[in-house]
Amino acid sequence: MRCLFTPWLIAVLWLLNFLAAADAAPIVDSAPGEAISGLSVPEQMPEIASAIESFQAGRIEECLRHLEAARKKRASLSPPKVTLAKLFFSANRVPQGRLALEQAVIESGSDPEVYLLFAKLALLEGQLTSAELQLNKAASLAPPAAWSDEQKRALKGQCYSGLAAVAEQRRNWKSAVEWLEKALALNAKDSVERRRLARALFASAQAQAAYKQLQQASQDDPAIDPAPVMLASLYANEGQDEQARKWFDFAVKTLPNDPRVYLAYAGWLFLQGDGHAAQQQVDAAQRAGADVKSRDYRVMAGAVARLQKDDARAEQLFQQAFDENPNDADVVNQLALSLVEQDDKEKRQRALQMAELNARQYPRNGEVLATLGWVYYRLDRKEDAERVLRTAISGGQATYDTIYFLAVVLADRGADTKEVKSMLTAAVGARGRFVFRKDAEALLAKLK
Repeated sequence: MRCLFTPWLIAVLWLLNFLAAADAAPIVDSAPGEAISGLSVPEQMPEIASAIESFQAGRIEECLRHLEAARKKRASLSPPKVTLAKLFFSANRVPQGRLALEQAVIESGSDPEVYLLFAKLALLEGQLTSAELQLNKAASLAPPAAWSDEQKRALKGQCYSGLAAVAEQRRNWKSAVEWLEKALALNAKDSVERRRLARALFASAQAQAAYKQLQQASQDDPAIDPAPVMLASLYANEGQDEQARKWFDFAVKTLPNDPRVYLAYAGWLFLQGDGHAAQQQVDAAQRAGADVKSRDYRVMAGAVARLQKDDARAEQLFQQAFDENPNDADVVNQLALSLVEQDDKEKRQRALQMAELNARQYPRNGEVLATLGWVYYRLDRKEDAERVLRTAISGGQATYDTIYFLAVVLADRGADTKEVKSMLTAAVGARGRFVFRKDAEALLAKLK
């Protein structure tokens, strides 16, 4: 089940949705800095292609010369130092990108895009006041004369969207609603912004108004979940389980032939720890015509199989998803976890190899580290398990499941029972995603 949008995710989504000209093609990179850059360039310009080639080879001055030549041909392009900053950000070289942006202020201080980029950087770093000031500065500056009407409209929309993100982080829902309504007035078909508006309305105790916005969003973008499912997700995110179940049931009743409804319902039941009921919804999704070869189906069915301790079935499903995309970090996690729970020595060794490789690729990802920690524990490497799990928690991304993993390791290593009980008590008493809640409750009862 896809959660609608948390405030942090809203900020990242805004960062990814950056101002671009109509003839631009995105350059995608999985690095965190890409969220700042939103880099897009006219792919048919040879000067731009040469600039990127020079940048990748480390020839920065040469890259700048190509960017300057490109802007002489097309005045609507970003200033060279701004584009250079985007290139650094897209390569996750944030300090160098910041420096290039500071130089852009000196050379192109009247260009609003400079301050929009600074706002993105500030918002990603949680500096809300700085982001707000930069956004207001960007909105106050006149766009370059060479910009098209679409670019000018996009700038205004990005400023409104960014100010809404600041308000959402501050939980100032009234202000968020106002800014998002302004953004939608410029682009009424933007389903992402409309869903953000729905969430802000929901948080303002306007559930019916939120539902109307979700209906419009799903009408504008049929690829997203149906409106009842998204409203159920909003209730679920607030821990209002009775209302969430009501809306999932309503979705099943009104959309009986939509497999997405059943998979979303299965996802919520999975997070409730109800493997049997989740499996029923997975089966219903298949009967409704779900693509059993799709990632969504395989990952959901595999997760439910893991919850029911059917690790061989989970392995089969996650292996199929892995074969389709070996770089999917979440699939690698789940496959490793399903392998390490089996008695086969070769499978357990493969789980270790996959978890360690994933951790090397994503060393700051809390769930990747949690998986590695649990694999270490299941292979009786308890000291390594504790070290990695403590790192996962210290990164500020810990899930309740990670806390449970660490509690198990500490209890097994003879740690202070009071510390372990304190961790488990806090976890089981908290609201939110917690797959191993029942296991944690059982361990806590045993310790007591």
